[in-house]
Amino acid sequence: MLIRLSCFALAVSAAAQTSWVSFQDPIEHAFALDVPKGWTAKGGLFRMGYSDARPMVDIQSPDGRVNVRLRDVSIPSYFVPNQSHPREVEIYYLGAQAQLTVARYRSGQEYAALYAKSLFKTACQSLTTQQSAAPAPLKDFLA
Repeated sequence: MLIRLSCFALAVSAAAQTSWVSFQDPIEHAFALDVPKGWTAKGGLFRMGYSDARPMVDIQSPDGRVNVRLRDVSIPSYFVPNQSHPREVEIYYLGAQAQLTVARYRSGQEYAALYAKSLFKTACQSLTTQQSAAPAPLKDFLA
């Protein structure tokens, strides 16, 4: 699923040739991926607990107008309310292993809309989301 943010203009040129360079996780060397040459890539594998490893890569175009985020370390692990943990947003600590956040189930579209509004509220005052049934391949955005 792709949620396009209407306050950001995204210029896509199919004729442009993009060259790629390798970005490797600088923290644990757990992964590597190709990113467009000249773009800024930051991220890595972050350990929030023994069994809670979260990869994240943030890639930004040279002009700062396009930001591609692969995963997000700030998104916690969730589980749905149950008899032991009935209240939404309650934190369930597993010691040094991890921590879980209690939250009702949300569809991908619902969660993506809430996430986008939370993440971009300072950068985009009049944020609106546009639903897209089929996401465009990432290469179309980077061409």
